[in-house]
Amino acid sequence: MTDVGGCGAVNVASVMPASLKSSLVKSGTARYGSNTETVYELNSINHPLMAATFSDYQVWNDDNITINQFAANHPLFFWEDMFGRIIKFTNDLYIPGAECGKPVIYLYPETKTQVQ
Repeated sequence: MTDVGGCGAVNVASVMPASLKSSLVKSGTARYGSNTETVYELNSINHPLMAATFSDYQVWNDDNITINQFAANHPLFFWEDMFGRIIKFTNDLYIPGAECGKPVIYLYPETKTQVQ
């Protein structure tokens, strides 16, 4: 439920503005116990949130997919929680596999060494 930002996640739950609800369409349902919950997706691949997510993905991935291919894999979906908040989820295909700067390499030379 987090957003990718810099080197890792930038929040615990990605709560979207209530105004986003007008840009969502029902895409399915999810069951939790005896409850059935509605799952939503953006109503257009041209939505700014889709464009931003695609742009972020392109920064760390070089597979050269188009935004249409990206959207076909349902990169984002949304759920309205019991408090009326719209929570954004991101398909794990489109989240970086590791934080920035990994692996970290530690050097312990036994003599004075210049390293670049």
